[in-house]
Amino acid sequence: MNTLPNQQTREWNQANQSDLFGNIHITKNITFDTEGYLRLSYSSRASMNETIDADFDNPAVILLNEDYNYFVATWDSAFETSIEILSEYPTQIATAGVPSTDEETDATFFGGLMPVSQDTDLDYYDVSAGTWTDTNISLTGDGQHPIVNFLSLSALAVADVNTVKLYASPLNSTPNPILITTLTISADFQITGMCYFNQNLYIATQNIYGGHAVMYVWNGLGTAANQVYEADSNAIFSICAHQNGIVCLTGNGSLLRFNGGGFDPLPNGNFPIYYIDQSLTDEGSLNIYKNCLKSNGNLLYILFTNSDNNSNRLLNQPDGIWCYDERVGLYHRYSLSNSLVLSETIDTSRVNTTTNQITLNTMTAPVTGTEMYYKDDGGPALAPLVNDGKYFVIRIDSTHIQIAETYADAVAGINIDLTTTGVFTQRMIFYPNVDFGQYWSNRVTALNVIERPVSQRQYGVDLLWGGEVYRRNTNTDYGTLGTVADHIGSRGYFITPKIYSTDVTDVYNQITLKFSPFTTELDKIIMKYRNYDDMREFINISNSNYWAITWTSVNTFTTTFEEFGLAEVGNEIEVLRGAAGGLLAHITAISENAGTYTITIDENYDNYASGDVSRAVFRNWIKWKTIEYGDSNALKAFISDQLGKDGKFLQMKIELRGVRTRIEELLIDNKYRLPKQPK
Repeated sequence: MNTLPNQQTREWNQANQSDLFGNIHITKNITFDTEGYLRLSYSSRASMNETIDADFDNPAVILLNEDYNYFVATWDSAFETSIEILSEYPTQIATAGVPSTDEETDATFFGGLMPVSQDTDLDYYDVSAGTWTDTNISLTGDGQHPIVNFLSLSALAVADVNTVKLYASPLNSTPNPILITTLTISADFQITGMCYFNQNLYIATQNIYGGHAVMYVWNGLGTAANQVYEADSNAIFSICAHQNGIVCLTGNGSLLRFNGGGFDPLPNGNFPIYYIDQSLTDEGSLNIYKNCLKSNGNLLYILFTNSDNNSNRLLNQPDGIWCYDERVGLYHRYSLSNSLVLSETIDTSRVNTTTNQITLNTMTAPVTGTEMYYKDDGGPALAPLVNDGKYFVIRIDSTHIQIAETYADAVAGINIDLTTTGVFTQRMIFYPNVDFGQYWSNRVTALNVIERPVSQRQYGVDLLWGGEVYRRNTNTDYGTLGTVADHIGSRGYFITPKIYSTDVTDVYNQITLKFSPFTTELDKIIMKYRNYDDMREFINISNSNYWAITWTSVNTFTTTFEEFGLAEVGNEIEVLRGAAGGLLAHITAISENAGTYTITIDENYDNYASGDVSRAVFRNWIKWKTIEYGDSNALKAFISDQLGKDGKFLQMKIELRGVRTRIEELLIDNKYRLPKQPK
């Protein structure tokens, strides 16, 4: 009998070394915040991208600021958010003197001011006065410009290629800021990030010639570093203080803790790529940036992408936000998404209480079943809807919708009877699923925890992130500001290690899955297995045709990639990026005509639109059991049934859908079928 998690300690463990270690092999959109339980993560959503404002680009830094709620400096312009992040689109800051932020930008707080670096200079925002000022500090338009409050010296540390300058407080502009001292490091290195800890500045670098990167330690009292420590990689992407120490993310996919005299790897703190002969970067480019590592108490968050490894992409290493927890190891917590939350003001003239239809004029009506929230802006409400209540869309046509109480009602076309027209400034906030959290993204650029709690957690909780996420209809991407929403349907999965036979082959009999009671009608668990290895642990995507698909309907796509000629009915399709990214489904039919394969799947991509494209892969996972809200297994909160398959090993993939769907225990009963031969 195999039991997950560990029967004695109740610990889940993800080692990332191979499919033979730990009691979890792969996670996607999973969290372990409640000890002993494995739970589906909150739903990843996009708050903003350039479709809303062409001046929006990749966020370079995200910082809580009482005047701007969250100050978001992008590679183009600066934006501010609503405190309820997903309830309104971020807006471009128009205050006089606001800096033209860019790729090099960083921000911090220093002496009541918020300094913001740019490509060639540094400005600051005075929170009490609400004004921006140019400091006359000149910077080189190259590399990153991290800035840090050097607390013990009451000084501002400003990095510029291979120098760090300390400026005194207060940070005046007239006369010029007072320069205390300058640290100059070897020209072989460019500074990639900095952090302050225990009266020292820790400076991460990239070796621009391909050798090993180093970390400098400087107390700020002279013009030379106090210590220099070499890392076993050409780049340190990001650096931060975590649990009374310094942690670095390196270009070989390792998390290193500084021990005072060198680096130690964090236990189970390596990404899967660390164990193969590949790197995340080279001396010519960085796709993980300075603000992609963030500590939050016992958890360390890492905003991660494997996009520099462009030809061979691992299928056991999803991009997005990973989490390091000493109890579990390094696991995948949130995918990045281009599912933009849509918000529209519904004035009273667009509510028809006779037909119960609402007219939309700034957006196309979402598909039937789309989750939505209603805000009455102080009322009176659009009766019988309640403020911040959750509902579901019934789509009438491209500009008209009705509202349903439940998802089942929406699908059945049973609408709520509207008795009033509400208030002129009321709003509706829609959560369409253009994707379900993409497996792959491009550059990742900024990460921060949500420091000011949001009372309505569907509007943003836990984290804010910035990165490039693939579009639905091209092979390009959008710079995106994202967060995660509680109470909204999500999707994720975990894969067990290979559970090998005790002899040569075993019969894998009783499979038991215990889970917590379902709480919403969206909750679902799909159990899959395999007993032979398709050896598809990584795929090559160097050619634009490789693994590329074009959607032709809600459940059909075409492809000319010849590898799909090996696919079989029953195989699992996993959409890796683009339209429907994160969708898992199984093949029901395959046909071929003049080199074009047409594949039909058993799941609908409801948000399909003509022109949708993706990358997708097929694997040999066999669908076994589906547990849905309200069925007998869901009501019991467990399933126990005979699988009766034999083989050298069994491996299981458990897909979770819904809102906080939670696993308690997985038990696999195996007994030998073919024993070892005697000598």
